[in-house]
Amino acid sequence: MREIARSNGVQTVVPNNEFSLRAGSALIVAGIIVLVCAALRHYRYVQALDRGQLNPAQRAGFSPLVAGFLALTGLAVAVYRACFLKSTSTAAPGLPGRAQGSFRCGLRW
Repeated sequence: MREIARSNGVQTVVPNNEFSLRAGSALIVAGIIVLVCAALRHYRYVQALDRGQLNPAQRAGFSPLVAGFLALTGLAVAVYRACFLKSTSTAAPGLPGRAQGSFRCGLRW
C-alpha cells in the first residue's frame, strides 16, 4: 500500500520494524525448537510402544515453558501494537482521520 501511495505522490512514513523483526525471528526459532523436541518425543513414544508399553508416561517437561514463552511474546506484541506503533495511515484531505505518524495508545485491531 505504501508503494501505491508513493506512486500517487502521497508521502509515507516508514515505520521502525526492529521490534517486529526481533519478535518474528524469536517465534521462528521457537517453532524450530518445538518441532525438533516434538520429533524427539514422538521417536521416544514410538520406541516405548515397540517395547510393549501400551500407554507410556509422558512428562510435561518442555510444554509449560513453550506456553509461557508464547504467552509473554504475544503480550509483548500486543502492548507494542497498542502503545508504541505509530499510525501510518493517511487521511484524505477534508476527511477526519489521524495525522500520519501520530502516537496512539489503545487497542485497535
